[in-house]
Amino acid sequence: MKTIVLLAILCIFGVVLIAGCTQPATTTQSPVTTSAVQQSTEVAVVNTPSSGNAVAATQAGSTQLMSGPTDTVPDINKVLVQVDRDRVATTPTITISFRGGSGMNAVVSMDVAVTRSDGITTTKSINRPSVGDSVTIDGTTGSDRVQVWINTNNGKRYLVYDQVLPFRNTSPNL
Repeated sequence: MKTIVLLAILCIFGVVLIAGCTQPATTTQSPVTTSAVQQSTEVAVVNTPSSGNAVAATQAGSTQLMSGPTDTVPDINKVLVQVDRDRVATTPTITISFRGGSGMNAVVSMDVAVTRSDGITTTKSINRPSVGDSVTIDGTTGSDRVQVWINTNNGKRYLVYDQVLPFRNTSPNL
């Protein structure tokens, strides 16, 4: 009887190890060495009292959208963000969600900037984000640049996401 219980416990332990449940999730992001060029002409800032999030829109002249390198974040401050682009709607939106991570308790705020292909830059912030908190920004039917910064309680600011997202993928292979 003792042998059967011991064998059952060892089988359960083996299944857990095989499933990979004991390994922490790791993410790798390769930096891109390009930059964005834009010319600002006007800025409007609006505070939304219900959510406490700040919103700013900038009208720019001709804009060339290119992503830039992201910062190397120390392990103690690492967090995950998720960026979703609505590629179906005629008025597309971009939703950026805070997904937590080992450094989430050190995060003071998350700042998001979307530079649209029509030259308008919109920024939003979330103070003390929790897992699942998100912001939604109107995009265009062209390519839009999304940048996400994390501000930590030690005064550091890290660019954790910087990508140009097309409205529709033009690759014939996908």
